[in-house]
Amino acid sequence: MKGATDTRRNAFTLVELLTVIAIISLLIGILIPSIAAARNQAKSGTTKAQISSIGKAAEAFHGDNDHYPLSRGSNPFEDGVVPLSGAQWLTMQLSGPDLTGYVRPVIQNDTNADGDIDSDDWLEWYALNPSTDRRYNRSGPYMEADPKSAMPPEIYGKKFPATVFPSNTLLLGSDTELPFSGDGGSSDWNNGHIPFYVDAFGNPIIYYAANQGADLPFTTGHPGSNFRIGRYDISDNASITGADGRDGFFTIDSPGLKLERQTTDAHLISKLGWDPDNNPNKWPQYASFARYFADKNIFETTRRNDEGKVWPYNADTFILLSPGKDGTYGTNDDIANYERSGL
Repeated sequence: MKGATDTRRNAFTLVELLTVIAIISLLIGILIPSIAAARNQAKSGTTKAQISSIGKAAEAFHGDNDHYPLSRGSNPFEDGVVPLSGAQWLTMQLSGPDLTGYVRPVIQNDTNADGDIDSDDWLEWYALNPSTDRRYNRSGPYMEADPKSAMPPEIYGKKFPATVFPSNTLLLGSDTELPFSGDGGSSDWNNGHIPFYVDAFGNPIIYYAANQGADLPFTTGHPGSNFRIGRYDISDNASITGADGRDGFFTIDSPGLKLERQTTDAHLISKLGWDPDNNPNKWPQYASFARYFADKNIFETTRRNDEGKVWPYNADTFILLSPGKDGTYGTNDDIANYERSGL
């Protein structure tokens, strides 16, 4: 009697292999976008938490100093006028330029008893090699930061090499190790060495402090030319966001940074979009600084026909803004310290 025939197979047929490959490819096609979406959602959550922490730190600073951190002014380490971005002013005051705390610029900390606080004092407070008998009390840091969450522009340019800095940028000093330099000063703490906070996507978090008491929503003109102060000043972060006009305390006509993730040629808040002499009570008609930061709810509740009150969010405090995943300031995926009511 013949034994039973063994019908077991040791391998897949070609058709079966192709079927398995097709199924795996289909699963990969389904899973990869889901994983990417989950990762982006996690980064958005991390950035929201980061902005919340920075906001609480700014409130603590306000409690100690009776004002919110400044967002405009010349780099205090430089002799001449070298505008420093609001993003960097914020980090310097909440964490310190070296991330180890902030020395209050008050006469009690005058280093050479000349009765004035100037660049000599600032350079002494944060001396890179301080003498043991010349140390000064520091506040905070109000916001704990590390080299991953707060980067000087020079380091940022190395970490994110696809970032495009405009020529003669104010974000870099004359001593940069990058293949190009900027107009951001020449001291040990020039603009290229003072950090800004970086969100979970790798974008700078920008900061605007309100000009409390100003009657206009946005600053227009510039010192010496029809200058009118508003609650928020587009020039505070123009070295990052760009600005197409000469509006603000510092007249910066700059394209700003082109960030690695940026999906547009220019940031949408680089245009002011509001004129106190031309329909100041009408809702801004195009993507702009004014349209983005004006509170639509205030406009609608005060509206009569096509006019209403154009007034910014957080008019008495400050604005923190991340450009979100797309790297463009002024779009719907931005993350801020307030809830927007639509573009």
